[in-house]
Amino acid sequence: MASHKSKVGEYEVDSFARRHRLTRQQVLKLIRDRGNDRMELEAAAAELIRPVCVP
Repeated sequence: MASHKSKVGEYEVDSFARRHRLTRQQVLKLIRDRGNDRMELEAAAAELIRPVCVP
């Protein structure tokens, strides 16, 4: 998420969390689980916040 791929700054994490209505901990877990690719993280965040339809 940062311009340097091996670094994840507090600002980037907090900004991503606010934008996707996730907690900082959820974002850090996504980064740990999915890596630092922004497009992958965007897709994973969308999965987390998508409502679940129960029949």
